Amino acid sequence: MEDILIILNEFGGGMGGEPGNVAVRFLLPTVFWSVLLLVGGREWFRKRNDRDLFICCAAILGGYRELLMFVAEFGSWRGHLSFLNIYPFYPPLEHAANLVAGLFIGYAFLSALPERRHVAGLFVGAAIMSTTVLYLITALTWPPFLESHPGTSFGSFWGDYAFRSAGSIFLGMMLVFFFRANSASDRVPLAAVAGIMFFFLDESLMLWSLSAGEHYLELVAPVRHNLHIWAIPLFLLAYRSEVNRQLTAEILQRDLAEQGVRQRERYLKGLAEMNRLLLTHAGFRQIYEGILRILGEISGASRVYLFENHNDGDRLLTSQRGEWCTQGVSSQIDNPHLQNMVFERSPLSRWLPLLEQGELITGNVASLPPEERELHESQQIRSILVLPIMVNSRLFGFLGFDQCDRERQWQEFEINLLQSAMLTLSQHIEQQQAMEEVAQQRLQLRTFLDNLPGYAFLKDTEGRYLLANRDYCRELGRSEGAIIGRTDDDLFPPEVAERYRSDDRAVLSTGREFAIEEVPGQEAEGRKVLSTRKVPLRDQYGMIVGIVGLCIDITDRKKAEQEIQSLNAELEERVQQRTEELQQANEELEAFCYTVSHDLRGPLTGIRGFSQLLLDDAAPGHHRPDPAADRRPARALPRLPVGVAEGDRRPHRHCPDPCRRTAAGEPGPPRHLPHPGRRQRLRRREPVAGRPDQSHQQCLEIHLQETRGRDPLLYPQAQGRDGLLRAG
Repeated sequence: MEDILIILNEFGGGMGGEPGNVAVRFLLPTVFWSVLLLVGGREWFRKRNDRDLFICCAAILGGYRELLMFVAEFGSWRGHLSFLNIYPFYPPLEHAANLVAGLFIGYAFLSALPERRHVAGLFVGAAIMSTTVLYLITALTWPPFLESHPGTSFGSFWGDYAFRSAGSIFLGMMLVFFFRANSASDRVPLAAVAGIMFFFLDESLMLWSLSAGEHYLELVAPVRHNLHIWAIPLFLLAYRSEVNRQLTAEILQRDLAEQGVRQRERYLKGLAEMNRLLLTHAGFRQIYEGILRILGEISGASRVYLFENHNDGDRLLTSQRGEWCTQGVSSQIDNPHLQNMVFERSPLSRWLPLLEQGELITGNVASLPPEERELHESQQIRSILVLPIMVNSRLFGFLGFDQCDRERQWQEFEINLLQSAMLTLSQHIEQQQAMEEVAQQRLQLRTFLDNLPGYAFLKDTEGRYLLANRDYCRELGRSEGAIIGRTDDDLFPPEVAERYRSDDRAVLSTGREFAIEEVPGQEAEGRKVLSTRKVPLRDQYGMIVGIVGLCIDITDRKKAEQEIQSLNAELEERVQQRTEELQQANEELEAFCYTVSHDLRGPLTGIRGFSQLLLDDAAPGHHRPDPAADRRPARALPRLPVGVAEGDRRPHRHCPDPCRRTAAGEPGPPRHLPHPGRRQRLRRREPVAGRPDQSHQQCLEIHLQETRGRDPLLYPQAQGRDGLLRAG
C-alpha cells in the first residue's frame, strides 16, 4: 500500500507544492484535455453535431482549469507571482470550471441518446445555473473571509463544502442517467461511465476528507488527484470509440448508400431500356416478355408476371398475359387456374378494391390470409410485391414480383422505382389506346371525306394544307402527299391563290362562316361552278387553329336551273299566246250569246205579254175560257229553258231587254240567256181567242219594229204587222 502511495505521489498525486509534482499534476491533464479538444473540434467542424460541441466546451473549461492551477502553483514557486495576490480569486473559479466541465462532458454522451436528451438537458441546465450562482456567491464572500482569516486554506471555507457537495450530487445524478440508459438498451460507453465515476469519487473523497478535518489528506489526496487525471483519458477513449463507431456506421452507411446508388443506377438503366423498348414498338402486348425480363433482372425477383383484366358480360375477369422466371423457378404461364379468373370469386378477391384504389400489396406469404397463402405456396412463393396498372384512371391489370428463394422486405426506393416503371407502362398503354382510337377516327374521317359529293380540305392558320379528300386531289391532279404542307400559292395561279387567301383571312379574322359560289376556271366541257363553304376550325379552348373548306360542284344544277328558266319563259310566252286566243274566242262567244239572247228574248217577251193581255181582255160576258185552254200557254212555256221562259233578270251587256226601256226610250238593261249557243223555236199549239185593244196594238207594233229583219228561224211568223195580226 505504501508503495502504491509513493508511486501515486511521484506521479502527480502528492500534496502539491513540489515543482515536479505540480507539472505532472496539472500539465498532464492539460495535454489530455487538449487532445480531446482537437478530436472534438475536428468532428464538430465535420458534422456540426451538438455532442461534439459540448465535448469541445468541456475540454476548454477543463484545460483552462488545469492551466490556471499550474500558473498559480508553479508561478508562486518560481517567484513570478505572489501567491497571496492570486489565492483570493482562483479557488472558486477552478472549482466552478471543474464542475461545469464534468457536467458538459456527461451531457455530451447523453445528447447522443434522443430519448434521454430532453430530460438530461433540463438537468444539466439547472446544474450549471446552480453552479454559476454558487460561484458568484463564493467569489464575493471568499476574499473577505481570507482577509479576516489570514493563512487559512480554502478547505476551511464553507464554499469548498458547497462545491464538493454540489459536485457529488450533480455527478451522482449523471451516473444515474448513465445507468438507466444502459439498462434501457441505450448504449453509453463504459469508459465514459468510468470517467464520470472518477469525477464523482474525486468530489466525494474530498467531501469526506473535509468532513474528517483533513486528517486523512495524505491518503486521500494522491487518490483524488490520480482519479481526476485519469478520468480525462477515459473520456477521450469513450469519445474516440464513439467517433470510430460512428465512422464505422458512416462507412457502412456509405457502403449501403453506394450499393443503393449502384442498385438505383441498375434500376434507372433498366427503366431506360424499358422506355427504349416501349418507344421502338407500337404494340405493348408484343413486348410484355421483354418488359418483364428487364424488371426481373433489375429487381432480383424470382418471377415477374403481368395480369390483364377483361370483361365477360357483367363479370370482371383477369388472365396472366406474360411471365419471366429466373433459372430454377417453375413457370406458371400455362397454369389454367390463372386464366379467365373471376376476380371477385378467386382467392385474390381481397386485392381488387385495393388495386382499384392504386394501392400496392406486399408482404411475406406466411402473413397472408389462408386462401391466398395456399395459392402462393403451391407456386413456391415466399414473398410478393403486387403493383396496380392504372390506365385512364381504371384498373387495367397488375404486375407481380415473386421471391421464391427467401423472404424479402422490399425497400422504399425499389418500390418507388418500380411504380415509376408502372407509370411509364400505363402512359404507354394510354398513348397506344389513344393512337388506336385516333387512327380509327382518322380512318372514319377519311372514309367520310372521300365519299363526300365534293371537295373537302383542311388548312392551318398559315394556309398550309393539312388534309384533302380524294376528289380534291383528283381535281388538282396531285397526290395527297404532294398537297399536304403546301399553300394555295403552290397549287393555283397567282390571281386565284390571292382570292382564296382573301377568303381565308376573312374567316380567320371574323370567326364566321364564309359561303360563296365561284367559277374557278374554264374546263374542257364548259365553265364549272362551285359552291364553296369555309368555316373556322377551333380547338378545345375556342381558339381558331385552322379552316375547314367544302366545295360542291353545282355546274349541273346551274345548267338545270338555266334550262328551267328557259322552259318557264317559253311556257309563259305560250300561256300568254293561248290567253289571247281564249280572250278572242270569249269575245266572239259573247257576241254570239248577245245575238241569241236578244233575238230569243224579244219574241218570247212579246208573246207572253200579248197572251196576258188577251187573257185580261177576255170579258166574262163573252165566253168563259176553258180552264184547260188557259193553262196551255203556261204548260208550253216551261218547256223552254228557265232563263228564257221566265226571263233571266241578271243583266247582260249585249242582250238588252226589248220590253224594258229607259226614260229616253232606249232598250232596258240586258239579260243573260241560260244557253246562249242553243237555238230555240217557239210554236203556238192553240190559237189565242180574243181581240186586242188599242194598247195591245201599240205594244205589238213596237215589238215588230224591233224584231224586224231578225232570224226567220226564230221568228217564222213575225213578218210584219199584218203577219202578226194574221197570226193572232
